Amino acid sequence: MLKIDSGPAASASAGNALAREWLELAGGVKIVRLAAIATLAGALVYTLLLPEMKGPDDYRLLGPAFLIPVALVCLLLVWRGHPLAAYHGLLWGALLAVTVSCALVAGLRTGIVFAYPAIIVGAMVLGPRVVVLAGALASAAVVGLGLAEHAGLLPAPRPSSTFIIGLVYVIVLFVLSSVAAAMVREQKRWRDKEAKAVRALRSSLAALAQREQDLRLIMNNVPAGICAFDGWTCRFANGHLAAYCGLGEDEIAGKHLSEVLGDVNFSLSRPHVEKALKGEPVSYRGPNPSPLATGRYMQFNLVPRSGDDGKVEGFYGLFFDITRQEKAQQEIERLNRDLEQRVRERTADLASANRELESFAYSISHDLRAPLRGIDGSARWRSRSTATSWKPKGAATSSACAPPRSAWGI
Repeated sequence: MLKIDSGPAASASAGNALAREWLELAGGVKIVRLAAIATLAGALVYTLLLPEMKGPDDYRLLGPAFLIPVALVCLLLVWRGHPLAAYHGLLWGALLAVTVSCALVAGLRTGIVFAYPAIIVGAMVLGPRVVVLAGALASAAVVGLGLAEHAGLLPAPRPSSTFIIGLVYVIVLFVLSSVAAAMVREQKRWRDKEAKAVRALRSSLAALAQREQDLRLIMNNVPAGICAFDGWTCRFANGHLAAYCGLGEDEIAGKHLSEVLGDVNFSLSRPHVEKALKGEPVSYRGPNPSPLATGRYMQFNLVPRSGDDGKVEGFYGLFFDITRQEKAQQEIERLNRDLEQRVRERTADLASANRELESFAYSISHDLRAPLRGIDGSARWRSRSTATSWKPKGAATSSACAPPRSAWGI
């Protein structure tokens, strides 16, 4: 039940939105106010210019009696800020007033019957759907009036004078000309705005094309590979990256990452790309994916790219050839390993020399121990003997160590 009830409401809402859009294109509040004022002025002029008016009961006042209140209500709605409702009321009120006037005066021979085309033209303000509806209702009214007159259901015709018919024609043409002129003027304003917008768009497109050309020139001359992926599919890549992968710049676009890198390199890079697609920036080193660049290395930087909803849609890639740095690093590591090996060898040699020196010192000390012990004993004996033979009797204790002069044979 809810779906059945909501269908017409949704359709009416869409129809009102479309009619409001057409009304804005035709001039909006200005066109509604102009149509209401023109209708009110036409009705008043018609009433004032009626010859030999016989009072309120004059049948010729039927049309103005409908149109004047309708125009006033329309102006009130415009003042209250409801231009769409005001124009609908004016359009269908005028259609009703014309039909009733024709039915009560002279049928299809009434001069106001020529207001039907003006009503259909006025419906153009609200778009094609309203034009079709107004045309259908006006046609039905004309057919109905003809059939009713043919069947004798209408009152006896009261033909209007040539002056009244001419006056009605002039008023209808005045209202129609006013609305048409306003619509044409508004259309010109919109065409001018469109032309200005087209010129601005062309200028923007030219500037955008120039910036794209500059950006592409920069990207193709930067010594790095640059690319953008939508998920796992390459959207664009500069010439350096295409050359790194062994492809042309036009060939790489639209290819899956596995086609770009090959099965082996794709399996190596897949964990890093999965991290990037989860929203994590990734930076890693690896071999160049091109089979033509065996032995070369690259620095891979992956930056996630999110959409307006914050969901990761792909990633940007920036790749540098770091073969020289990688080889320099490998050379440094090799030199460090050689240096460590040399240090270990020198340390081992020094330890061996220290052990040999310790062994030599031990051998020397062991071999010289007995001769030195003999020399030391002999020296001690000699010293005691010499001291005993040189010591004079009664000499002071302090001079016991000094031999007499005669002991040296002097």
